[in-house]
Amino acid sequence: MAKLLFRLGLLAARRAKTVIAAWLALLALAAASFLAFGGNLTDQITLPDLETTEVADRLAEELPDAGGDSASAVLRTEDGSAFSEAQEQEVAALVDELEERDAVAEVTDPFAAESDMAEGRDELAEGRDELESGADELESARAEVDEGRDELDAVQEQLDAAVAEAEAGGYYDAAAPELETQQQELDAAQEELDEALVEIEDAEEELADGEAELDRGEAMLELTEELALVSEDEDVAVMMVSLSDSFANMGLEELSAVDEQLTSVSIDGVEILPSSELSQEMPHLFSVAEVIGLMVAALVLLIMLGTFVGAGLPLLNALVGVGIGVAGAMSLSGAVEMMSVTPILGLMLGLAVGIDYALFILHRHRRQLKSGMGVRDSIGLAVGTAGNAVVFAGATVVIALLALNTTGLGFLGLMGTVAAACVVIAVLMAVTMTPPCSRWWGEDPQPAGAARGERRRFCRCPART
Repeated sequence: MAKLLFRLGLLAARRAKTVIAAWLALLALAAASFLAFGGNLTDQITLPDLETTEVADRLAEELPDAGGDSASAVLRTEDGSAFSEAQEQEVAALVDELEERDAVAEVTDPFAAESDMAEGRDELAEGRDELESGADELESARAEVDEGRDELDAVQEQLDAAVAEAEAGGYYDAAAPELETQQQELDAAQEELDEALVEIEDAEEELADGEAELDRGEAMLELTEELALVSEDEDVAVMMVSLSDSFANMGLEELSAVDEQLTSVSIDGVEILPSSELSQEMPHLFSVAEVIGLMVAALVLLIMLGTFVGAGLPLLNALVGVGIGVAGAMSLSGAVEMMSVTPILGLMLGLAVGIDYALFILHRHRRQLKSGMGVRDSIGLAVGTAGNAVVFAGATVVIALLALNTTGLGFLGLMGTVAAACVVIAVLMAVTMTPPCSRWWGEDPQPAGAARGERRRFCRCPART
């Protein structure tokens, strides 16, 4: 490996312009691919093969209206007073306007919901009273039926005794018509009692169903007893916004449009604060934090190396490498679902290892120049020695990152793969881009034993003794 890297370093130094042009061409190609094929990133984590995910997918399939996510918006009066009737009417108008959007399935008016909940409590109380009254009536009716059945049983016994007596006295034939008439009347009365009992049983079943429904309503009311949409002082209210789809399937443009409508509406004396689900923004790949980090890294390199060019070479390698890696990865975001933190992880690791790996080789090269070694020989030896350590270190990092694919979580595997690709590019940049940059740019430090005032160009000519 060391011999191969030695020859690679010498080749890159001899073909400096070609190597630099090739890397810059790759950077331009990656940027063009991103502009042409890049898609939207997402901030939603997808976890397949989980019971909750399967339930959510089935819910979205069988009940599409219930498959959307929800957000909220807090409304409060600016002076801390209770909402006026005019303000409540303007909030109701805002609810109607929001529900006209395709991204919004339903919006809960907090004031109307509080009124409905109060009416629901009253209705449940009335329903409980009606059920208790109905149960009493059915119990009384069943008692009457049982009493009537006892009376019929007593009459039936008397009739049976009369029939037996007529048969024993020999005058059954003469009394048969009257006895049969009485029997028919008893049978008719028995049928009426049976029908009344069936009606009572049906009413009891309906009463039981009503009681079960009433119990569910009371249980739900008990669960939502502490969840008020309007505060006790009536100066703060919560508006619930049900979306037509999940956050993962909705673009930030649709959510931002809802957020903008909420924040731009003007209700006199009322402030509207949408929740973070509506006001979310995609993380920036290169923000102020990264700029500050690069400035600190440049300052540290400048203090350690003592030259602007020496400090700039590792930064240049890192920036070109992460540009190729991140732009190339984001060009695939149109074909695969990619989280917003995936390219950010590649950017952070690419910058870190890109600066370190280039610095390893550059530091070894400078030390060899100080000892009097020729520029090209020093470049080849630096890549063959320090570059060998760079390749080994990079390989261990890549293996660790690729191991994230064994977790079975797609978003983690993709994050590891993108970060591993950025590390591979950083290693290749270190062993191929550092030699030509060291060959053409910078000044050599003064070698040991050289006369004071004697200076020579860094990496431009062999050291003179």
